[in-house]
Amino acid sequence: MWDEIVGLLKEAGAGCLATVENGKPRNRPWGGPLAQDGKLYFCTGTFKEVYKQLAAEPYIEFCSNIAKGKWVRIRGKIDIIDDLAVKTMFMEAMPGLKDVYQAPEHPSFGVFVMEHGEAILGDFARDVKAPPITWQF
Repeated sequence: MWDEIVGLLKEAGAGCLATVENGKPRNRPWGGPLAQDGKLYFCTGTFKEVYKQLAAEPYIEFCSNIAKGKWVRIRGKIDIIDDLAVKTMFMEAMPGLKDVYQAPEHPSFGVFVMEHGEAILGDFARDVKAPPITWQF
C-alpha cells in the first residue's frame, strides 16, 4: 500500500496542506512531499507563518487530486527536524529551492517529517457506496 500512496503523491506533484491556526483550519497550495524509509518529508521557510503554525500545533493534512478522479489524503502528527541529509534530498529533488535557500545549510530552510499517519485513497468514479481505502503507516 505504501508504494501506491507514494506513487499517487508523485503523480499528483502538488496538493494542499492544512494546518491549525488559533483553533481554525488553514489551507494552502503545497508542493508534494518526498518519501523515504516509510516516512513523508515536507519543507518550508522557517520565516513563514505555516512554520509557526506547525511548531505550535504539529498536526497536518495533505490532500492531492490525481487524474481520472482519484485522490489521496494524508494526515497525522509531524516533527520539525534539522537534518542536513533530508535538506540535501530536497535540494536535489527540487532544484528551484536553491533559488530561495541557496544551500541545504541555509538557516531559513526548514523541514518536517510525518513518521506515522493515516492515508485515505479515494476515487470519485467508484461506487458511492464503497468507502475510500484507509491505511495506517
